[in-house]
Amino acid sequence: MQSNETVDLIPKTKKELAHEYQYCPATIAKMCRNIGIFTCATLTIAEVSAFYMHYQPPRRNVPIVVFLEQKKPAS
Repeated sequence: MQSNETVDLIPKTKKELAHEYQYCPATIAKMCRNIGIFTCATLTIAEVSAFYMHYQPPRRNVPIVVFLEQKKPAS
């Protein structure tokens, strides 16, 4: 992997996070439970952001953007 490559802040599965961190998916599941993420489905952008903020990004130069849900304007 190139040093300037970054991790996208998109919805991800625990298996995808495990690949990024080079951990077993079961370990990632335990890490998620430790910070209050109990989903069995794909993690939302907010959950991925919370995971990165708590455990640090898996590589250098990974932008951490706090996800703020914006309300859609009333139409």
